[in-house]
Amino acid sequence: MWILVAFAILLFIAGGTWWMGLWSNLLNLINFFLAALVASAFYENVAWAIEGSMPEYTYLADFLAVWSTFFVVFALLRIGTDIVSPLRLKFDPVTEYIGRSVLSLWLAVSFIAFTFFTLHLAPLPPDDFQATPEERTIGIGPDRMWLAFIQSRSRGALSAYKHSDLFDNYELVPHPDDLELDARVFDPKGEFIFEHRARRVRISKKEVLME
Repeated sequence: MWILVAFAILLFIAGGTWWMGLWSNLLNLINFFLAALVASAFYENVAWAIEGSMPEYTYLADFLAVWSTFFVVFALLRIGTDIVSPLRLKFDPVTEYIGRSVLSLWLAVSFIAFTFFTLHLAPLPPDDFQATPEERTIGIGPDRMWLAFIQSRSRGALSAYKHSDLFDNYELVPHPDDLELDARVFDPKGEFIFEHRARRVRISKKEVLME
């Protein structure tokens, strides 16, 4: 089933964005990555707000938070880029058609990876998604690719200091390789899939979660 979901996303995103042209797809790709990174990094803060105001949505809070954050940030970025760049840049036909094809496919594949990452936050029974922590979804593990991408960015270009006036103190236990690194590493020990599968097991058993 999940292969069909991935294929449907591929057709919908790649087919829908191809007609927008090279320049628009370049803006879409940049905006997507920024919005998806923000959503991946800050969905927990939004989820806490959802749980506080609507406790009946506890099981769905993380999933709702990551997607609502993504759509809001993407919409704001898209509006901003449309204001800054109201006209499309024109390219010669060869560059245009090759460029829009590559970028629309890149956007679709990236969207699949982000989507499968968010499925770990949904209250799906373990037997229906990620039956075992070692399993690679649809055979290639697009969710693992997105997790690796976020983790690498949190160590590198988009890293933030552990102690900051803007955020709470960083309390995750660092990986031994990161002991000297003053950065808020995302999922430092690679336990995201294990932890969220265990959470979905508890949800499937109807155990109350107030995390």
